[in-house]
Amino acid sequence: MLGVTPEAVCSRCHDEHQNVKGYLVAKTMRGLIDSLELREQGAQKLVNEAEQKGMEISEAKFKLRDVRQARLQSRTMVHAFSEGKFKEVVDNGIKISALIAEESQSAIHEYYFRRFGLVIATCIITLLALSLFLYVRRLERRQKQL
Repeated sequence: MLGVTPEAVCSRCHDEHQNVKGYLVAKTMRGLIDSLELREQGAQKLVNEAEQKGMEISEAKFKLRDVRQARLQSRTMVHAFSEGKFKEVVDNGIKISALIAEESQSAIHEYYFRRFGLVIATCIITLLALSLFLYVRRLERRQKQL
């Protein structure tokens, strides 16, 4: 309903030639809401990926509620017709979604770091077991020779 497309409510009274200020505000508000929704979807995707990998991200999941709340508040703030207040609410949601994305990326990075560490530890243990096996085998050969 918000925006400057022909089906938007705002475009009934505001266009590029009449009531230009309202047209620009509606266009800006639509862009901000779209930006917030995209950031929320991106953060949700990263949270889901980190969760799928078995990482602890309950705090990030909890913060997603704050982003949803900011999106709902922004829809309410449209009726205040104040671009400044609207932008403040949307910016808060964008900041929170950026934090969520950062936490999720960090968890995903930690997942791969742990997997790499597991590979290294497995190689070391395998080499140690192999060398121990060869040492015991050599001792057995010496025992047989005696």
